[in-house]
Amino acid sequence: MLNNFKTLVKNTLFFHLIYFIIIYAFTLSIPKDTFYTLSYSVLAVLNQSLAISLILALALTLFIWVNKRFFQSLNALFFGSVLLILIIDHTIYNLYRFHINGFFINMFFTDFQGFGFSVLTLIKISAITTFSLLTSYFIQPIIAPYIKKKTAILFFSLSFVALLLGQSIHAYSHAHNMSAILRFTPSIPWYIPLIAIDDIKKWGLINEDLLEENLKIT
Repeated sequence: MLNNFKTLVKNTLFFHLIYFIIIYAFTLSIPKDTFYTLSYSVLAVLNQSLAISLILALALTLFIWVNKRFFQSLNALFFGSVLLILIIDHTIYNLYRFHINGFFINMFFTDFQGFGFSVLTLIKISAITTFSLLTSYFIQPIIAPYIKKKTAILFFSLSFVALLLGQSIHAYSHAHNMSAILRFTPSIPWYIPLIAIDDIKKWGLINEDLLEENLKIT
């Protein structure tokens, strides 16, 4: 069980980094004119990649008692499937500017031709599937032994700090209608950031001049 836990921690860290790279690609077309917006884009994507990785890790703890080889296969299946979904979602988002959701899944099975997928797109999706399988079953097991305990603790600690910073920035920006920050939310897959207008008002953190200026801009 201890070996499986170590495997799970390493897999979670590895795919946290992979997911970060994939998810950040969704934001590349959004202007990052200031250090503030650039910093938030990194923090927001770190937040989401951490959230997805931890949800998968939590689900996999239900199987932590099985033998090591089977547990590694489950890790590859869980993390690899989400990697595949994220990359396909990037293709969908580039085409239609929305993420995979219930509407998309329903339309996919009822009116596949309505999507207008070209042969090139289908070839790309096949290549993506192959990449996901290779990453999950072959590349990750090679890299995992080089991930040390101290490295994992440090990176997860920094990720949780980034989580607090990113959510705080969004809550403050949302309360002040700062479009330069808010425009990142729709681009990040299934991202639901913190909103705390009432609390910010209660704590006296509302900058009326900034809010008025942003309302005029919009």
